[in-house]
Amino acid sequence: MNIQTNSKEAIKNRMYRHAMNYWGVKKVENLDPLVKVLLEALSSEIFGLSHDIETSQHRILDKIANMLTPDILVSVRPAHSVIHAFPRDIPKHIIDTDFGFFADIPRNKGQIVEEYSFYPLRRTEIFAGDVCRMICNGDIFNMDSTMTKELIYHAPYEMRGKFTRTAWIGLQLAPEIHKLDDLSFYFELPYREKKQSLYSMLAYAKWSLNGQPLAAMQGFPPEEETDEPESLFSICDIEKEISRDILSIYNNQFIHITTPITLSQEKASLFPEELKDYYMEDMLSSGELNPLYWFRVDFPSNFTPDCLEELKVSINAVVVQNKRLNEKIASVNDLTAVVPLTTSEQEYFFSVDSVMDAQNRLYTEIPFNGGSEKKGATYAVRYGGCERMNSRDIKEYLYRVLDLLQGRGAVIASLQKDTFSDEIQEMDRLLNSMERIINNIQSAVGSLSYLLADLPENADKLYISYYTTICERANGLPVGMGLLPQNSFSIDKRQVYFLTTTRGGKSIPASANRFDIYKYILTTRDRIYTKADIINFCYKELSGLVMSVDIKSGVMVSEKPGEGLISSIDVHLSVRTDSEREIPLLIDELKTKLVTRSPDHFNYRIFTQIV
Repeated sequence: MNIQTNSKEAIKNRMYRHAMNYWGVKKVENLDPLVKVLLEALSSEIFGLSHDIETSQHRILDKIANMLTPDILVSVRPAHSVIHAFPRDIPKHIIDTDFGFFADIPRNKGQIVEEYSFYPLRRTEIFAGDVCRMICNGDIFNMDSTMTKELIYHAPYEMRGKFTRTAWIGLQLAPEIHKLDDLSFYFELPYREKKQSLYSMLAYAKWSLNGQPLAAMQGFPPEEETDEPESLFSICDIEKEISRDILSIYNNQFIHITTPITLSQEKASLFPEELKDYYMEDMLSSGELNPLYWFRVDFPSNFTPDCLEELKVSINAVVVQNKRLNEKIASVNDLTAVVPLTTSEQEYFFSVDSVMDAQNRLYTEIPFNGGSEKKGATYAVRYGGCERMNSRDIKEYLYRVLDLLQGRGAVIASLQKDTFSDEIQEMDRLLNSMERIINNIQSAVGSLSYLLADLPENADKLYISYYTTICERANGLPVGMGLLPQNSFSIDKRQVYFLTTTRGGKSIPASANRFDIYKYILTTRDRIYTKADIINFCYKELSGLVMSVDIKSGVMVSEKPGEGLISSIDVHLSVRTDSEREIPLLIDELKTKLVTRSPDHFNYRIFTQIV
């Protein structure tokens, strides 16, 4: 609303002017006092009505934005992290996406213990082995499965200035492992601020084992592709889209060896062959050191000696997200089924795992089978809008009932106190109890989700499995905290813990942020090409944290070897002071998401200013 033209005084002055022109009056003082009173009252009503109209416009715009914004952009985001796992009594094990890990978190000074659950985002193969030793700049470090480095031997004087960008990774594996396919290494630089640029340079590192070059690729090992028609619609699957976004955050930190590796005890040694001449013979013959498989990694020039000293490496790293499996049995009728997917307090619905009826018929969400006729049973998920009353409506209704009962009770109490004394006391007790219950009714954390099933014949019960998440409450779980595997027969429960702090959990966007999301998707279709697209995306991702966004052109040194200076897109963000601690991680995620949605020649630099 324009305050200068739509204020109460402006409306009254315009009405005075029209009245004076109509009656030919030259001054306001000459108007009839009754006319002035009527015009003042009418201007107040018009001013209030303009506010109501503007509020209605905002509400209509919010409803349009809610209906037209894709669900993927307004859905919840689970917290995510990287954990370490180790097989128990077997050389190899594949962790599927339905294998859960659980952590008991004490709340309220340890009086209440809550169980947090995490599930992998992709199938991951783990091996009975770990990185036990690293050699960087000639210094020898012992490493444990938590990626903790302990210096045990300084570099000899003869190695000064040599192998400054080379590291040897000593891997200890079970004797039963004779072949490695798609072995993945997870890298981390916990003390560096601008570490994403270094992670992207891991793709240019050269790998070898016992002098034999190895082909390595950045990212996760490829998954098996399927030709099923349903896979064509995976872009419509909210959970898969969220999983792709999370995996893109950690993609540059993983390197997998594509060359098949045949192992034998002859290939294991106490030290790499090219370094034995630099160390004392008594150290080489020490019984404290075990034979290891030494992977040599030649890093690009961006990795300085200090950077290699801080570098941490691990295998058996699994990317997980926070969600909890719920199961529900619902009775349905012959026509249709609308089943509410209930959640507990401070939980949000995330996705449907499976739907099955009593005849073991599996329901699918996308009704496509490549033929001309629809076959099989289907379902759809609707996010709110099916209920006639929500918690707010119930609370208001109960307040009206309570007022009515209190009013009638006062009338009854005034008639014959002796006759109804016991009943009146009981009524007062019940009314007070009812008022306490109403005050404790909390509004739902989000719109209740519903499952709408298209039922075949003879379907009277549905067995539904679905996931919920607690979003922000799962953020901030510390590195090294242990988890319990779902099945301790295949996973060693003593060696399951977080390698990174959990982060990224977000609840349903507020109404103010939904308009920014709708504006972004309407103008960009989730592809970034212009400065306006970048600005809208920053407001969408960092709503409530960013005060202003400015885009400028700049020049930067390329992260790729041999490119020199290149043009850059500099994104300047003004952020709130109270969000300073969480900004570094959010900026890394923002840059990753910008790169995945932009052309290849867009090179981003992000600068922040605390206001």
